[in-house]
Amino acid sequence: MARWNAEAAATAQAESVRWAGVIKRAGTESRGLYRIEDEAEMRAAFLQKDLTKSRAGWLYSYDPLTVPLPA
Repeated sequence: MARWNAEAAATAQAESVRWAGVIKRAGTESRGLYRIEDEAEMRAAFLQKDLTKSRAGWLYSYDPLTVPLPA
């Protein structure tokens, strides 16, 4: 059981680092959107970026039914 906990902790740490990178990249890519002063231009930029679709792709991609469990 201790071995599994160590593996789980290592996996959680790796995933945490990966998610932090995803979030940082998303923020960096979006920072210009909030500096647009023209409303119509800002709306067009947000529609083109499609933040809802991109967030759904990484935020809800975890499927707990595919994770192997220890025997």
